[in-house]
Amino acid sequence: MKKRILKNILAFGLLTTLIFWLGKLYSYQNGLPVDGSLTYGFPLTYYEIGSGMDQDIRYEDLQHTDYGNLTIDILFAMLTAAVLLWIYSSIKKRLF
Repeated sequence: MKKRILKNILAFGLLTTLIFWLGKLYSYQNGLPVDGSLTYGFPLTYYEIGSGMDQDIRYEDLQHTDYGNLTIDILFAMLTAAVLLWIYSSIKKRLF
């Protein structure tokens, strides 16, 4: 019983991490070479850094991290992982 619970927790954690990193990989946009911004985040942007060519702009003003959006992205990955595992377990029960 304990092995099954630990196996499910491990599968959930790994699938959540995979979904989060795939979302980050596919949402990556690098516009820095053309005076744009570098952004991460799916479905919401949680990190953005600009390249700003103005000498009066400080580096800290160009960088922005939104922890609320990061939390929503992680919860989205967890929800997606839970739904995928539920679909997998229901299909597995019907076939076997």
